[in-house]
Amino acid sequence: MHSMTLDSTRWKPGRILITRLLAACLAVTAVLSHHVAETCSVGDFVLAGLGLLLILWCIEGRIWSSIFIGGRKTEELGTHGPYALCRNPLYFYSWLGAIGIACATGMVSVIVSAAFVFWLVFHLTIRAEERNLLRLHGAEYLDYCQNIPRFFPPLRASVIPSTYHIYPDRVRQTIAEARWFLFGWVLMLIIHLLHAERLFPPLLSLR
Repeated sequence: MHSMTLDSTRWKPGRILITRLLAACLAVTAVLSHHVAETCSVGDFVLAGLGLLLILWCIEGRIWSSIFIGGRKTEELGTHGPYALCRNPLYFYSWLGAIGIACATGMVSVIVSAAFVFWLVFHLTIRAEERNLLRLHGAEYLDYCQNIPRFFPPLRASVIPSTYHIYPDRVRQTIAEARWFLFGWVLMLIIHLLHAERLFPPLLSLR
């Protein structure tokens, strides 16, 4: 039990640092580049709207997931709520949030790149965590893996218990973290509009 907690604690700062570095790279890309169109088009507003929907979905999903996993991730195997649909809903919803932020840039190349890079980072993170979970829960976790997909949840309702004990501090922390997704979307949109109005000239042109 002690080694399991130590491994998870050790990995968490590295995961957070990598995610923040990727977010910084996305911001730098948005600052230095702009798509080839001279002004904002209808497609840009559609992408921005889609991005906002993904951000809201991300925030809702992360809060929903934290209710069922916050404070107990290394103590018990979460199988209720969103964890009855996929094994890593927090990462899945964070991935949607990253794509939503990228949508505000209006550049399809940035959106596709962000989707792939963040998926790859989360995939590697998940694989590392799975080894720890397997050591902790053994056969129970193997059975869970055989029945529940790793990342992409199916389109069906989850199993919700009538009562459930939650840790309010963990949920509050998740809410505070989720605000950064919305802040990132607003920042990318402002940069995009400044580029379109020629108030902040970019160095590169992307599609």
